[in-house]
Amino acid sequence: MPRNTTRYSKEWRLDRVRGISRAPVPAGPVREHVRQLLARGVTQRLVADFAGVGESTVSNLLLGRSATLQRPVADRLLAATVDLASAPEGVLVPRLGSVRRVQALMALGWRHSDLYERCGLRTSLVLSQAGDQVTVAKAGIIRALYAELHNQPGPSALTSRRALAAGYAPPRLWDGEDLDDPDTWPRPAVPLARAPREPGTVWRRVHLDDVEHLLAQGLPAWEVAASLGTTVDGLEIACRRGDRPDLREQLLRSREGAA
Repeated sequence: MPRNTTRYSKEWRLDRVRGISRAPVPAGPVREHVRQLLARGVTQRLVADFAGVGESTVSNLLLGRSATLQRPVADRLLAATVDLASAPEGVLVPRLGSVRRVQALMALGWRHSDLYERCGLRTSLVLSQAGDQVTVAKAGIIRALYAELHNQPGPSALTSRRALAAGYAPPRLWDGEDLDDPDTWPRPAVPLARAPREPGTVWRRVHLDDVEHLLAQGLPAWEVAASLGTTVDGLEIACRRGDRPDLREQLLRSREGAA
């Protein structure tokens, strides 16, 4: 399609009056910014839409077909942050944040049936569906639901126990927008002596000082276990091996009290 020369000339003259250079700029920093967006699961199409450029422009940039970019194109791409709240409803976005939000609400005791009654979306399907993307409409519904319920305990203690035992991190273990970042994971409930083995809630071993500290805060046994990436049985085994019958007795009392 031929360029609209009249519009281009007007924009060029306006930029000149404003002192804005149209000289080509290095493509490297722009390429790295786009790669960072893609690393979060965002598609090339979505980056192009938000930057107001053609998808082929993004594709050619990533393929390294040019060492420079026109400054207006580079500026638009560098400014692209992919604001999902303003994306068209049918656009596909990364599913990770939606999954984490549903799991966090379940860890608070919200059942899928409770969530469906509130938003009309079957959150169980969001967890079980194939692929790693959902529509921006679904993501927006779940984001709003999480904003409403993230600080309210749900009605089902059983759902909460099962979710925490499965490794679902409650909202208090997340920092804001980290829910959408694949390079982050839930922080432990207390500082642990070992770093996480992999993103998630699995740690190398249980440290009894951590167990004692969490129990002293009044956390039930199942939440202590979930926070440390193990099961209540695993905590009891650790207490036996560490010769801490007193701590094992606390766990048993806490476990019986939550039954």
